Amino acid sequence: MKLVFDDLSRYRQAALNWGLDFTQLDSGPLCAELSIALGPHVMVGHTRLNRVFYQQGETPAFGRTFGLFMRSTSNVRWLSGTFEDNTIAVFPVDRAFESHSSTGFDALAITVEFGFLETVAQLAGLESVLQHLPDFGVIYSCEPQDVRSVRACAARFLELRGHGPSFSSCEFELVRLILGAINDRNGVQKRPSMRKRDRSFDTAIEIIKDGDDEALDLATLCGRVGASERTLRYAFMEKTGMPPAKFLRL
Repeated sequence: MKLVFDDLSRYRQAALNWGLDFTQLDSGPLCAELSIALGPHVMVGHTRLNRVFYQQGETPAFGRTFGLFMRSTSNVRWLSGTFEDNTIAVFPVDRAFESHSSTGFDALAITVEFGFLETVAQLAGLESVLQHLPDFGVIYSCEPQDVRSVRACAARFLELRGHGPSFSSCEFELVRLILGAINDRNGVQKRPSMRKRDRSFDTAIEIIKDGDDEALDLATLCGRVGASERTLRYAFMEKTGMPPAKFLRL
């Protein structure tokens, strides 16, 4: 299934149907794409966004979810961490996540059924990867060629969309490549603690989204967040490319 949107309300409704919530944080026309391919044991989601978004949601309950960018990128913040070409993230077991994505967001979310994940790990001799996989969210720095292989296999999975005799082997190979990339990692970057600026931004967004105060201004927002105008200004400029006062007006 592939859906293309130029209307924010329609895009948000489609995302909500999958347990996700996307809030656009900058101004400008939207071009968003959602592609989903579901196999017997694996689900691959491909999201492309041309605007800045605040993302919230829950990963599917049937398995463990892995995230990476589909196209080359450089120092883009997502899932409270910095992503590069060789980054693979493992979502937390508790399923809930929130993040901020920059313009040009082009990412894959791959959910693997728990039992199938264990089967592939055993057959591929990668049981130790699962044994050391933490329940909390983690970001791995992997070998670039390994990540490229995962991208290529995921693209093929999306093209096959459950059809053809080679789909099952593609499903197995995709999981094997993910586990192999994590096994060959050259370093581990745990989910970093959020900076005060990040926490202030998230709190401000929640207050704005609640919409219970139509007369909300910058001074009131700062008071409710518990942050200075300078902190909020830096936070909003970093996340949305505009100061909080302009964001409130929009």
